[in-house]
Amino acid sequence: RLLGAVDELLLGSGGHLYGLTRPRYEQADTAARAVLGEERFAALLSRLESQRLLGLAVDALDGGKLRLTNRQSARLLEAHRDAMCTCLRLEATLLDVGARLSADGVSYRVIKGPSAAHLDYRNPSLRPFGDIDLMVGSAELDKAKQVLEAMGFRRDGPQETIHASVL
Repeated sequence: RLLGAVDELLLGSGGHLYGLTRPRYEQADTAARAVLGEERFAALLSRLESQRLLGLAVDALDGGKLRLTNRQSARLLEAHRDAMCTCLRLEATLLDVGARLSADGVSYRVIKGPSAAHLDYRNPSLRPFGDIDLMVGSAELDKAKQVLEAMGFRRDGPQETIHASVL
């Protein structure tokens, strides 16, 4: 459904996202349905946020492939700005955590969110993220927990996961 809603807004030949294309018989009316009403846009914006697709939507808007009203464009850009502010706070936290873990001899790898944003996208702003995931070897897990807890992070639940609120 999300791809269909975004695809509905795409202009040009065939309307595509992630290499998926719309069947030819549906292509003719794409331009006629190019702008969503406010209620449908609000639902779409919520989905874009929850699926971490705001960056791709902004990129489509900038490239002229997404048609929105001025108000909708402003709301999309504001949501993306907020997401990028969260990403910057998380990356600053990651730098602090990484320095501390390294200083204490703990090897770690950053997985998902920021690593995907910086390694898999031409521009990291295309891939918002809302948390930091670190992978630590089992032999260093206790040491990593001690370091993170000393920094103010806390365990959340019975799993081997430590969470922190940085927002």
